[in-house]
Amino acid sequence: MNKHFKRLAILLMLLLTNALYAEQADSQVRFNFLEGLVETSSQADNGNWQPATRQQVIYAGDHIRAGTDASAILQQQDLHTIILKPDSEIVIETPPSSESRITLISGRIWFNAKKMFSGGTVKIEMGETVAEIRGTNITCNREGHGDDETAGITAFRGQADLFIPNTGEHFIVEEGQQLTIRGGQAQRDQIDVQQQQSQWQNQVGQLGNSLGLDDVPDVLRSIRENEGTTLRNLRASMGDLTPENAPALSRTVERFIGVLDEDAMILANLQRRIQQSLPNAPASERARLQGLMSAVADVTRSNQANRAEIAQILRQLRDVTAIDLGDLPGRIERIRVSAANGFQAVSERFAALPADSTTETPAVSELRTRIAEFQAQLAQFEAELLRIQRQLSDVVNTQSGTRVAQARTLAREAAAVLQAIGGYRQGLQRFNVARQTEVADEEAQTVLQRLGGSCAELAEEINSVNERFTRSLAVFEQARAVVITPGLGQDQYLDAREELQATIDGDLSEAGELLEEMAAEQQELNQQKQDLLAQYQEKINRSTALRALANDLNRRFSEISTQLAALTTSLAKLRSEQSSLLAALSVKPVDDTVITRMQDTEDAMSNALTRFENDMSAYNAIDQTAGSAARDRLRGWVRLLDSFQKVRRLYLSAQRLYESQMRGMGRAVTTRELEELQATWERISDDFQRLSIVASSIEAELNRLESELGGYMR
Repeated sequence: MNKHFKRLAILLMLLLTNALYAEQADSQVRFNFLEGLVETSSQADNGNWQPATRQQVIYAGDHIRAGTDASAILQQQDLHTIILKPDSEIVIETPPSSESRITLISGRIWFNAKKMFSGGTVKIEMGETVAEIRGTNITCNREGHGDDETAGITAFRGQADLFIPNTGEHFIVEEGQQLTIRGGQAQRDQIDVQQQQSQWQNQVGQLGNSLGLDDVPDVLRSIRENEGTTLRNLRASMGDLTPENAPALSRTVERFIGVLDEDAMILANLQRRIQQSLPNAPASERARLQGLMSAVADVTRSNQANRAEIAQILRQLRDVTAIDLGDLPGRIERIRVSAANGFQAVSERFAALPADSTTETPAVSELRTRIAEFQAQLAQFEAELLRIQRQLSDVVNTQSGTRVAQARTLAREAAAVLQAIGGYRQGLQRFNVARQTEVADEEAQTVLQRLGGSCAELAEEINSVNERFTRSLAVFEQARAVVITPGLGQDQYLDAREELQATIDGDLSEAGELLEEMAAEQQELNQQKQDLLAQYQEKINRSTALRALANDLNRRFSEISTQLAALTTSLAKLRSEQSSLLAALSVKPVDDTVITRMQDTEDAMSNALTRFENDMSAYNAIDQTAGSAARDRLRGWVRLLDSFQKVRRLYLSAQRLYESQMRGMGRAVTTRELEELQATWERISDDFQRLSIVASSIEAELNRLESELGGYMR
């Protein structure tokens, strides 16, 4: 009986285990690389942790963790790549679908979206924060617990939408940005993408390391075919390119860049491993390895060529979506009006609620839906304004002239709307019926508001520095125009140089000093902010109003930091140019008396040349048969030579005057006065050079006649 019971128990356990596995869907995620102690936990194993293996099936709902000094690379078909840093844990919540979900329990992950279902997304849940991804290369991190929890996202490529369900807040994280949520407070920072990516190089560099050399031909064939097919599809899509479909096509291109990046890493690893195997390989194997090496090199060249073509496609897409400064005022104004109208509509709905409204009241439910929709709309507005600011910053740093001044004005307008959006975010906090009775700590609220006032004053100071920069840029642009315009009067160069020097000593110098003071003030205020947020952390966590103030402070400091960085870059650019521009405007004036003397010399030479021509005509008229012909010819030659000597003296006088003026001129710009002086000298020089040829013949003939008539002359 006991034996029969045991057999039934074992059979029942097997059936239950199989049922558990049957209920779990294959997530289609597989390990690509394992290093150190990496473990998985599955419902089918009652949550027990087991060492991971490359061949194992990972089911939806399975936990994966990397221990200290461990890491793992996972791939979900050809859709996504996930890398776990040491001391990290994730849950693969769903199999591939139009809405895949991953939960980050703790630690840091690197995520690269290479392909997506049509209209699909991937959601990475991090406690109270959810990141929604569409074709992006990002990292996510989550540390701490409860009120001390910190969640963050960094965008290396593309963009991600960050959502906080508890507050309904939406944030769009653009490429090169990092958003951190700590205690309900959001802080946005700009990052150095290359520096941040280098922190993942050890893990990313392991892609393809687990492949065997026997797999190389199939891997190469797959890489070539996949890249070729995608590129052909992109070429076809570019034929129908319009401003409307360009953003979606850009996201497809960005995802393909992620594919090219991973393929390049795999190819580099394959090449390295083949090279390592070659020295110790027998002769029969060496030929095969060399063939593989050649094949890898060939696919690598194809990968590089594809990269070059994709770079060209990206340039075309950017040209299509290039910023139009003429269109921007209308875009910014539409955002401002839409945001203001949206907030007004929410305010009116809130004001219309009956006094006895509760969270269960339908009107309150509708209000919450409208607030959530408006939060998402504000996130879109904020993302568009941030993109506009980034594009305007590119205009300021790479272009010149009126476009720079216009870009600076538009950047200030965009910043003002961003500030208004921050105010709307803060204002929405009071439209929460469930928390109407909440009373914020007056002391904390007063202190945070006072710090916000200091931020506003600093922002006003930044605006005044912006005005100095705008004036300085106009003067620099005018100076550049003078330098590249030939033939201007020397007074225009001297006036431009004087105005430029005054600007350097005035507006630019003051702007530099103010920037240093503001940078120090910003650092001091930022330290105050950090101290206050730490001091009132518990109260902020409990109070929506205080949390809104804290979020607003973080936003203000982020904007101030960005503006100060942009101004510092602009200042450095102008300072690096000022010396060369001043030197280019440093003309050696040509005195009016010098030009007058040269013109007088030219006139005198003209008269002397006329006399020479008359003497030459008289000489040619001498009767060669007369008895006095030889003597008359000699006298004629003497007169001709005398005329030439007068011309020569005038030429030498002009030469000395011209050379004394040009001495020390160097590579100075050519002013109108200098052009006139040079033209006069060239005419004098040309006339004298032509006369010199005749004069040489005259002198030779004179010497001959003196020899023939030596006796007569005596």
